[in-house]
Amino acid sequence: MPVPAPIPAATTASPAAPVPTPTAIAKPVPAPTPAPTPSAKPAPVSHAGQAKFKTACAGCHGQQAQGQGTFPKLVGQSAADLKAKLEKYRKGEKVGPMSAVMTAPAKALSDSELDEVAGYIAGLK
Repeated sequence: MPVPAPIPAATTASPAAPVPTPTAIAKPVPAPTPAPTPSAKPAPVSHAGQAKFKTACAGCHGQQAQGQGTFPKLVGQSAADLKAKLEKYRKGEKVGPMSAVMTAPAKALSDSELDEVAGYIAGLK
């Protein structure tokens, strides 16, 4: 029968390195950013712009400027873009396929009416 080997003597080993905890290795998570608060109130509805839109524009573009038939929707455009297009129509410049149709209505608007109509349409949702 074989002779068992001697049991090695206990050594003084250095203690094992501590095992990191999940919180020690987790990266910090930034706090959620609060939703921005509106800094400006919506522009008030221009009643003059609304009245002029109803008589000069709504017949083709729809009561809420949503567009109808071959006439494009206007809602969702900025007042500056609408104003720029109307000014080009007034000058007889080609803006799109309906430029010839838009020249007379655009020329019929005074400068203040053009601003009011553009502001009214831009305020529609």
